[in-house]
Amino acid sequence: MLECEEIHDGVAFDSLLARTDIPFTQRSFYGEWQKVLGRRVRRFYMREGVNPVARFQIISYAIPAGFEYLYIPHGPVVSDSMPETFLGEFKKTLMAIAKESKALFVRFDLFPPFISKNFEKKLQESFHRAAPVSYRSSFFQPKFDWVLDIAKTEEELLSDMHQKTRYNIGLAKRRGVTTEIITSGLPNAVDTLYEILLETARRDGFSLHPKKYYQSVLEDSERRQNAFLATARYGDTTLVAHLVLIYGKTAHYLFGGSRAEHRNRMPNHLAHWASICEAKRRSCEIYNFGGVSGGDRIYKDWEPLTYFKQRFGGRMVEYSDFYDLVARPIFYHSYVARKRYQSLWRL
Repeated sequence: MLECEEIHDGVAFDSLLARTDIPFTQRSFYGEWQKVLGRRVRRFYMREGVNPVARFQIISYAIPAGFEYLYIPHGPVVSDSMPETFLGEFKKTLMAIAKESKALFVRFDLFPPFISKNFEKKLQESFHRAAPVSYRSSFFQPKFDWVLDIAKTEEELLSDMHQKTRYNIGLAKRRGVTTEIITSGLPNAVDTLYEILLETARRDGFSLHPKKYYQSVLEDSERRQNAFLATARYGDTTLVAHLVLIYGKTAHYLFGGSRAEHRNRMPNHLAHWASICEAKRRSCEIYNFGGVSGGDRIYKDWEPLTYFKQRFGGRMVEYSDFYDLVARPIFYHSYVARKRYQSLWRL
């Protein structure tokens, strides 16, 4: 029988089931970022005797009528020697957690995605495979990321990218765009960063977190020395700002934006190229551009952004489907129906 305990200390949680490939969304610092937004974060550890089996960080999100849903982003993290009883025990654990709150469901996208096809089948038998229309939310991790192998020379990277992207990087330089990599004093950049994010959000029609969230992320990144800000400027005007997280051997583009002003100078291309070069300097092997459309209807409006990222070269990474433990079926199906209705407006 598996035992499950709640872990209240973030450092202790991070030390459990140590794998080199644990996603940063299952690290305690990511949970601390969520707390800034008023979200409740809990951490659990499952073991069989003294042998670690799984660990997961679970985040609560409020929805109308006083309900919430719980999400385990890119988790749970499981051991390679997962016992046959894991899924049944995991399901019981999630149901108990859901019943302690007013959660309609608990959602997860298992990491590693699947052990085998047989395991995938068992997963679908034990949990509800989430409807694709319910994937769409800034709170959920994207199903597809675009990543670039940067363990090559700069010359090889430039040669491998689309010729138009390579041209635009050079064009930005010729048109007077300069870049800066900011590694200290990150919190001092929050006003400029947020101003650019606001302009980007208004232009592209997406919502932002409150400014205090970005302030907190910058402060935490400053303490940990695990991130940098890449900016592109023309004259005295900052046109682009990107925050890039260094985690293991991967540089993750977390968030960023650009001004409409001087877009013909191609500052976005040069800012990403500067980020890639800085990531290489820090011995990273992968540059993760973040979410892309994957060619399906779920993220269809991401296609222009996807096209931009793909032209740097690289490959797509696909994560597991979302799986839900449904705690309150009637309300859950109402939630999915609402998501389905909203999706019709994006067609």
